[in-house]
Amino acid sequence: METWLAALASSGADASAHVGADGRVTIAIRGEMDLASAGSLYRRARAALSEADGDVRVDLGGVTFCDAQGLSVLVRIANDAQRQGGRVLLERVPPNVARLLRITGLDRRFPMSAGAPSIPEPLG
Repeated sequence: METWLAALASSGADASAHVGADGRVTIAIRGEMDLASAGSLYRRARAALSEADGDVRVDLGGVTFCDAQGLSVLVRIANDAQRQGGRVLLERVPPNVARLLRITGLDRRFPMSAGAPSIPEPLG
């Protein structure tokens, strides 16, 4: 049986979480990950983490914008997951977010799950 956690709508971003029968949690984020949405996105992710039984997948395929506060949300989620014995796996990372991850070195912090697009290398 699957449990769906309610979607969150806030200042240009929303997040929904799906907990599968195997206990795997997927958080899908859509819209803008920025100062206006960071707090509510983090609260939604924390609620989903409380349902997690290990690794957490974060699907970024619907993210249209991300700034430093958006990256901070990802780091905070990863830190919380790690304290619970899990890790965050990023899926469907859009090019704009991939670039920020690469520039900040966070591409080494977040593993990509199988089948997810790899983070593109910078152009020479």
